[in-house]
Amino acid sequence: MKTLQLFAALLIILLTTPAPAPASSGLDQLLTCFAYEAGDGGPRDFTKAAQCFQREAEQGMAGAQTILGIKYRLGEGLPRDYAKAVYWFQKAADQQDSTAQLNLGLMHAQGQGVSQDDFKAAQWVEKAADQGHAEAQFALALMHATGRGVARDQYKFCGLLRASAEQGHQDALEGFNTFCSE
Repeated sequence: MKTLQLFAALLIILLTTPAPAPASSGLDQLLTCFAYEAGDGGPRDFTKAAQCFQREAEQGMAGAQTILGIKYRLGEGLPRDYAKAVYWFQKAADQQDSTAQLNLGLMHAQGQGVSQDDFKAAQWVEKAADQGHAEAQFALALMHATGRGVARDQYKFCGLLRASAEQGHQDALEGFNTFCSE
């Protein structure tokens, strides 16, 4: 009888005690950051969005690091700072974030925040392209067409254009149809 009473008491406690709030996920936090940027629930606030992305980036979230890099590169909600953009792109690229790898490659190609280096640019763009990033595939195709950072190679140029076009990249499709179709 005492066991049944103890069980009933525990059951009542369990049923009447509110469940702990689930820990917010990184995705939830990013959505909050985007809400500040979009003005959901109030005016658009790029500065507050940038601060939100900064918090998440400092926690190691690759997506937030990439977005923060973009914000520093464009000067959106933060002062334009190419060195900080490179810093955040590098952090995310080291976690295999393909968008960060592409952006890091573009920074090297343009000499923004780093010394201009076509070879390093091609290495980073290729890492993103190898992950199936359509824009990176297109950029690498152009590098193969011009020999910038890589050997000129018509076969790779057309293959990368095709791969990018198959993902819906319009410029790649037009390039493929112009330069690579039989």
